[in-house]
Amino acid sequence: MKKLFLILLMTTIAIWANIGNIMVVKGQANVKRSAQMVTATNGMILLVGDEIITKIQSRVQVMLKDDTIITIGPKSSFGFDDFVFDGTTNSKVSLKSNRGFFRSVTGKIAKIIPDRFKVKTVSATIGIRGTDFSGEIIGDTEIIKCYKGTIYVEFEGITRDIKAGNMIELSDSGVKLRKNISVIREPKKVLYDDKETNGMTNEVISDITQEEHHLVHKLEPTPEPEPIVEPKVEEPIVEPEPIVKENQPIDENYPDDDYRY
Repeated sequence: MKKLFLILLMTTIAIWANIGNIMVVKGQANVKRSAQMVTATNGMILLVGDEIITKIQSRVQVMLKDDTIITIGPKSSFGFDDFVFDGTTNSKVSLKSNRGFFRSVTGKIAKIIPDRFKVKTVSATIGIRGTDFSGEIIGDTEIIKCYKGTIYVEFEGITRDIKAGNMIELSDSGVKLRKNISVIREPKKVLYDDKETNGMTNEVISDITQEEHHLVHKLEPTPEPEPIVEPKVEEPIVEPEPIVKENQPIDENYPDDDYRY
């Protein structure tokens, strides 16, 4: 009986501890779990306390139980400190970006109780009143962008609202606010089944990490130069010399431009 109770207890804990899945892994990434490093794979279950660490030229997309999508860029570290989702106002999300780039499109919790959705960075806390935002840590500089809705950023005791299309840059030298940023399309939700992800990984991830990280703009194709056509020079018409047979007299009554044999 005790053994059965223990199995049921462990099963219940596992269900509640399961906060979501890794949907797509491109390149190489690890999950740090209880001081151990586990290779990140498609479909892998994530638990509270997990930290995803990506390597160079690697990216990971995660979907949490409330349909929040989080994409983690190359050479990044992103942690899942707390997650509770029961469909009520008791739900909450606490995430942490330790290094590199991330982008989040929030799910059901943000709609139920947005004030309980938080993302911490090295020096700031991001709260949401919107659905789509990103953060990037480069050295001692943090860049936080809002693509849709509104977010608020707490930094050094001051809270600032960042609306869609705007960004804030935090560093030791101060705070900079910028407007009219480039907005890259919202990431798609993907299934982690191999049959579903084949051929889709690049499409889904590239626009929210690689393009966002380096913001590569497509150049318009350079038109081929039209061939240079040299003007056609018409040759002058040369009137033929009148042919006169030997000993054939010329009739003086014919016009000058006429001739006969």
